[in-house]
Amino acid sequence: MNQRSWTPLESEFLAENELVEIMPSFKGEAFHFISGTFGPFRPAKPVKVPLWLAVYLKQRNKCDVQVPNWLSIEFLKRVRTEERHKDDKGALSAFTEVLPYHYFEVAHVLLTQCEGDFEDPAQTKSILEDIKEARKEKLVKELRNMDPDTPVKYLSFAGAHELNYMRPVFQAAFAAVHQMQTIKERASAQDQQ
Repeated sequence: MNQRSWTPLESEFLAENELVEIMPSFKGEAFHFISGTFGPFRPAKPVKVPLWLAVYLKQRNKCDVQVPNWLSIEFLKRVRTEERHKDDKGALSAFTEVLPYHYFEVAHVLLTQCEGDFEDPAQTKSILEDIKEARKEKLVKELRNMDPDTPVKYLSFAGAHELNYMRPVFQAAFAAVHQMQTIKERASAQDQQ
């Protein structure tokens, strides 16, 4: 079993197919790609395109990237508060459902390539780091308290970044759980005979 995590560049590559909205500064027909058709492009008329195309057009001064609502400072502050929230028993709550699966990778690409389109890039980066650390802490705590009957139930809203961070540990842990379940099933089958 391959226990290698993806590199940050590999994760970003996968995230670059996420759609973002741009405001073109040129007039042009639709672009046809294997992944879909995007456009037509008209100045000041918003268009959804893959992240890689938005970055390509931005680098050529052909568009402005519209920062997704989930990357606004106010929204990220609410998410950070939710991620740090503890339930009545003092345990961290489940992952928030409002962030996209590739939230960290998309944010990193946008903050690197389209920094000028952000209201306050430094504060955005800081809040994203806080969210990332809070989510990693949840993963580590959940792994310690994993229920062998439903080992992945709490991963429903974990992002690609968190899952990639924990991939080697999860693979080993799930293999051990599977092995224990197999032994338990065999023992129970032998008891029934």
